[in-house]
Amino acid sequence: PKVKVDQEFQQLQEKLKYLIDTSGSLARPDSVRPFLKTMIATESPKSQFLCLKVLLKSTPLIRTRIVEENGLKVLNVWLMKFTGRTEPVYTELLSSLLRIILNLPIKAASLKTCSLSQSVKTLLGHSNSQLKYLIDT
Repeated sequence: PKVKVDQEFQQLQEKLKYLIDTSGSLARPDSVRPFLKTMIATESPKSQFLCLKVLLKSTPLIRTRIVEENGLKVLNVWLMKFTGRTEPVYTELLSSLLRIILNLPIKAASLKTCSLSQSVKTLLGHSNSQLKYLIDT
C-alpha cells in the first residue's frame, strides 16, 4: 500500500540525515555499516532508489569500505530480488545496481564471500537489452 511505502521512505530519509553529507554521499567510512543495515530492511522500490542514489554518489573510499563491510552480500540480495521482475521500475533498479557494482573495487577474494558473480550470470538470460548491454560492457 502507498501509505506503507511513503512511511518507509520517510523513515529512510530520517535515518539518512545522520549518514550522508550535503552531496548525498555517505559522509564517513563509519557510516557504511549502518547504511548497509538500513538497505537490508528497505523493501519499496522508492526507498531502494534512494539507497542506490546514495551509493552512486559515493567516493572511492566509501566504495572500498562497502566491499570491506560485506556490502556485496547486500547488493547480491537486491540483485536476486530484482532479477526476473519485468516491471519497468525493477529494470531501472537493476540498471542502477549494475552501475554501482561495476564501480566497486571488487577483487577475487571479495567474490568468494558472496554469489554475486553467479547472480550477474543469471542476468545474462534477462530479456531486457539495456541490462544485457550493461553486463556485456
